[in-house]
Amino acid sequence: MKRCLAWKSASLAFVLACVVAGRAAIAQSNDPLAAAETAYSQIEFEQVRDLAQRAIDRGGYRRAQLARSYFLLGVARAALGDDAQARDAFARMLELDPESRADRGLSPRLRGPLLEARGLVGSRSTRMAIDVQFDRRGGALLVSVEDPLSMARSIRARFRTTGVWSERTSPAAPTWRIEVPASANANVDCVVTLLDSAGNELASVGAEAQPRVFAAPIVGPARTVAASRPSLLAPAAVTLGVGAVVGGLAVTALVFRESNATRWNDDAQCLPATGASREETCRDARVGAESWQTVALASTIVGGAAVVTSVVLFALSPRGEASSPRVACAVIPTTAGAHASCSVASF
Repeated sequence: MKRCLAWKSASLAFVLACVVAGRAAIAQSNDPLAAAETAYSQIEFEQVRDLAQRAIDRGGYRRAQLARSYFLLGVARAALGDDAQARDAFARMLELDPESRADRGLSPRLRGPLLEARGLVGSRSTRMAIDVQFDRRGGALLVSVEDPLSMARSIRARFRTTGVWSERTSPAAPTWRIEVPASANANVDCVVTLLDSAGNELASVGAEAQPRVFAAPIVGPARTVAASRPSLLAPAAVTLGVGAVVGGLAVTALVFRESNATRWNDDAQCLPATGASREETCRDARVGAESWQTVALASTIVGGAAVVTSVVLFALSPRGEASSPRVACAVIPTTAGAHASCSVASF
C-alpha cells in the first residue's frame, strides 16, 4: 500500500512538473503568437490573453497573423468575462479579415461578443483599405487610405523606376502624394504598406516579389484617319418622317373630299321635292369637297418634296472616306484601363 501511494505521489509530481515546464516554455517562446496558439490549445486563457497582446505589441506581423492575434485576444477576453474588450479585439480582427470564419466551433458564450462585433463592422460603409494610383504627368504616386477604427499610424512606400528601390514613410493620413523622379517614360514599380504603431501590416498594395506596376506609355506610329464630316443621317430621317406625316394628311384629305363629292352628287339629298336648287341644299358639301381637294393637293406636293429631300440627304451622308490628316497616339496603361493621348497633323 505504501509503495502504491508513493508511486501515485511521484506520478502527480511528474504531471505537475510537466504543466509548470509547459507554461514556462510558453512564456519563454521567441514567437508570442505561436506561444499564444499553444496556450489556446491548452485552454489557458489568461496566458492566451497576455501572449496575444504581447504579439500585437511586439509587431512585425503580416496582416493574416495580426488578424489571428486579435482573434485569440478576443476569445481570451470573452472567456475571462471582459466582453467589451473582447468585442473591440474582434472588431479589429474583422477589419483585417472580413471573411473570417474563425468562430466556428466556439461556444455561444465566447461567440457572443464576436457576433456583436460582426454586426457593428457590417453596418459601416467603409472597411480597412489602401489604394495607389500614379499621376504620370505630375510624376507622383497618389495614396488613399480607409481606416474606420484608426488603427494605422504610418504608411511606408517603396518604389523604383530604374532598378533601384527608394523608400518613403509618412504618418497615416487619408491621402498622401509621393513625388517619383524620372518617371515620364519609365515603368514605376511600387509596394505601399499601411502599418500600426508596432509596425504590424494592416493593408498593402503589391509585394517585393510582385509589386504594383504602372507601365510606361507605348508610343504608336502615325496613321491616317478618316475625315470627319457632319453626318446627314439624322436630318434625313427627320425629313422622311415629315414626308410620311404629310403624306398621311393627303390621304385623309382625299377621303373627306370624296365623301363631300358623293353627297353633292346625290340627287336624293341635294334635290328635294320642295324645288330648292342643289346649291341651296348642299352648298356645304361642295365647299367641303373643294377645300379638301386643295389640302390633298398641297399635302401631296409637300410630302413628295420631303421624301425627295430625305433621299438626297441619305445619299450625301459621309461613308468614312479617307483624308489627309494623320494622328500620332501614345497609349498609357493604368490600373483602371488605358489612356490614349493623341495629336493631329494635316498634310
